[in-house]
Amino acid sequence: MSYLKTSLGALALLAATTAHAQTPKDTLVMGWTLDEFITLDPAAVSEQVPIEVVQNICDPLVQMDIKNPAAVRPSVAESWSVSKDGRTYTFKIREGMTFPSGNPVKAEDVAWSLRRVLKLNLANAVQFTEWGWSAETADADFKAIDDNTLQIRTQKPYAANLMFNVFTKRAASTLDRKLLLENEVDGDLGNKWVSTRSACVGPYSLQTWVANETVVLAANENHWAGTPAIRRVIIRHVPEAGAQRLMLERGDIDIARIVNASDAAELDSKDGFKVSVTPLHAYYYLGLNAQDEAFKDVRVRKAFRYLIDYDALQASMMKFAGVLRQSAVPIGAFGALPADEKPFSFDPEKARSLLEEAGFGNGFSRTLIVENFFPVADLATHIQANATKVGIDLKIQSGAGSQVYGQMRARDFDLGVFRWTTSSPDANGMLSRHAFNPDNRQEAKLTMLPAWRVGWDTSEYNADIEALQVELDKSVRIKKYQEILRRHIQEAPMIYMFQQTRNMAFGPSIKSVAQNAFRMFYNTAEKN
Repeated sequence: MSYLKTSLGALALLAATTAHAQTPKDTLVMGWTLDEFITLDPAAVSEQVPIEVVQNICDPLVQMDIKNPAAVRPSVAESWSVSKDGRTYTFKIREGMTFPSGNPVKAEDVAWSLRRVLKLNLANAVQFTEWGWSAETADADFKAIDDNTLQIRTQKPYAANLMFNVFTKRAASTLDRKLLLENEVDGDLGNKWVSTRSACVGPYSLQTWVANETVVLAANENHWAGTPAIRRVIIRHVPEAGAQRLMLERGDIDIARIVNASDAAELDSKDGFKVSVTPLHAYYYLGLNAQDEAFKDVRVRKAFRYLIDYDALQASMMKFAGVLRQSAVPIGAFGALPADEKPFSFDPEKARSLLEEAGFGNGFSRTLIVENFFPVADLATHIQANATKVGIDLKIQSGAGSQVYGQMRARDFDLGVFRWTTSSPDANGMLSRHAFNPDNRQEAKLTMLPAWRVGWDTSEYNADIEALQVELDKSVRIKKYQEILRRHIQEAPMIYMFQQTRNMAFGPSIKSVAQNAFRMFYNTAEKN
């Protein structure tokens, strides 16, 4: 969790040429990158920047607590109860809410929005289908009992904290049913229309979106949590870190969202400026294709764990880019291993010994794929250099994310440095992807599972992970998760190196803003 508190005067709206620019006190201006905007439909959005925008214009059914994301707080639903059999969730929908159109928010809007995700079957349908819901059962499973009562029926008596986490996700956003159906095209339930507009109940609504230029949000004056002090949020497309730093120092923006390590260090020591480094529930990791002759051997996989100088990386290039983390569940998640549990350190001789035991004492050559940007490209270079110490020749092949992850999803790679983000503050969020693979056949095409992508047969893990999804005793779940993680850290063909961080540089205008491992809350921002 990171809160920023500084105290200098406010800076100016979009005055890119003025040396002493000032943004209005009720306007927040950020420099970021807008080139990945494709849609703002909560059923489909899956890219980092538009996800954050959707989180600030669309309230989910319930919300994560800012300080403790594992705790659930009221949102569209103001209260709830769970049946004795653990399969029926009843939510009381807050009265008096309205959409930006002026239409009232009713329980049927909430139920329809949830059913819509399944019926459209776009990117975020998996947030529901993994729990047994389907388009065929949606009408029965998501029901409005009256104007202010929603009932959700689950397929199994899952652990309640797992279910409530589902209801905090972007797929659980409430949309304006009447407005979207008025703008429906060929049965798309308003998908095309809402892709470039906002039709949610939330603290802000979309005012302007100019592709690769600007996004402007306007405050919802009638939001149930009160009118935000920041009345407008402006995100400017500034893809270069250096340009963002210059604009921040000049006062053209209040927050720089892309900060490299050298700029971060300098800004953090500059009077009135502050760099915020917030650990995310996301990773940088080395993935080894377990179908490869070498990487199917656990000893070879363990050898690579000894070829990474974790401490040196943390003290240098990763100081403002990540937090050293070797196990698969992030710090702060339910069921995670203690932060100081780091069994591996840089030890080329140990790596060499393991390779000899596995029959690869003479080394081998492979291709390492990676995206061409910091820090993943730099981590790849580090691994390449250390691998040569034990006779392994790694040829780096860099490319765009679409190319790198396309190869990974097709299992068409040897090894690579990858990124992964989980939207769950529970160990299940990572383990159900990184230690669960119910069908390792090529034709299964379980491309949303990293364990499948690396060709890892997880048959010794699958049953345990499924059992813990319906385990109601929290102490049992924690104990079992940690047992799984201690096995996983020794065996998996994924080598976790660093937990990702959200790095932002704040100008003197910013007094405070709340953020946690999953999101930034625009409506909490205050300026001097």
